[in-house]
Amino acid sequence: LHLYEERFTKLFDKCINEHSGVFAMGLISDSGIIQTVPLCEVETYNNMGDELGIFVSARVVGRAALVDITNQVPYITGVCVEITDKMPVNLDLPNMVAGNVENTIIQISALEQKLKKDSEGDNDRDSKMRDKMLRYKLDAIFYDDKSPKLEKDEDLEEVSDDEEFFDSNDQFKFAYQNALFHDTQGYQFSTPSLDTEGVDQRDVQTLTALSWAAFCVDNMDISFRIQALDCDDLFDRIKLASYTLRERKAELESNIKLRKKVDIDSKKDGEEAS
Repeated sequence: LHLYEERFTKLFDKCINEHSGVFAMGLISDSGIIQTVPLCEVETYNNMGDELGIFVSARVVGRAALVDITNQVPYITGVCVEITDKMPVNLDLPNMVAGNVENTIIQISALEQKLKKDSEGDNDRDSKMRDKMLRYKLDAIFYDDKSPKLEKDEDLEEVSDDEEFFDSNDQFKFAYQNALFHDTQGYQFSTPSLDTEGVDQRDVQTLTALSWAAFCVDNMDISFRIQALDCDDLFDRIKLASYTLRERKAELESNIKLRKKVDIDSKKDGEEAS
């Protein structure tokens, strides 16, 4: 963030001096401020004076419920209560639904690849996403001493300049790895369980990362993301992700059928004209 307006520099001073660098990010909708807000923490900052302002790096570290707004001038202040997820005692069903989420995303990616193959796409979005991934990786290197180490198979994946298409599965995997990499929360149920075949299942931390990453794919209705932000039950958020992705898959399948129908009709028209 680059803060240069007086009201924002005053807000920053209050945040640092009175709240240990913690602040909430207000999300504005057509109906007003959304009651569930991201809880952020200032990690680094550089005060360049009145002319250049303050350069701030902050990270979302949790969520809070906006209970009351106490003041709106010169900036919004209010009373917030931190939101923590309700954790399922048994992880068998959450793991099953999480597996469905991953499978659906793979199927969505295959459909996206098919649509892209059949039509010319705009690569500008993919280029911007690759730049965003690079910035995240540079940021991860910068905070390497503060961040938990990844296992070898969880390391952030390299993105080559000649990558043709950044599909939903790529977006999901990157968001999942990024969420897991920066997760410093404590969990009461962190020990993985075994399924009926003795295979390791996802623990609560990996399920949490998956539940957020599923909402980071492109072309998702913003209302579903707001519902996910507002959800305080881990299993419910995974089920919401599963439902949302199934809707997206059905939409892509409908687009492919429609495209085939248009192609067939065009071919018939061409044959009749000849």
